[in-house]
Amino acid sequence: MYKMFVVTYSVKVTRNERLTKAISDKLSEHHTWWHYIAPTWLVVSDKNADEIARPLLDHVREAKGRLLVMEVRPKEHQGLLPKEAWKWINEWATWLENQKS
Repeated sequence: MYKMFVVTYSVKVTRNERLTKAISDKLSEHHTWWHYIAPTWLVVSDKNADEIARPLLDHVREAKGRLLVMEVRPKEHQGLLPKEAWKWINEWATWLENQKS
């Protein structure tokens, strides 16, 4: 079953392009993703939080950083984002809701 997760990280090493690319490459492997706020991603995946986090851990540890992967309820949201970001969130929230039926 597919779910939506928020993935966010912080690192002490600034401007680490190799780390950013490694994380981007790993998160882009999931079913679909959203990345309107750096360094935060929304990921729709059939994996669980541990499976999403595991390939990122070494990269974040190397940069002396922190990582959070958490399932979200995409129908419960609020914030300041561009219209295309809300469109993506709402479309995938509906898609995920339909997967449950």
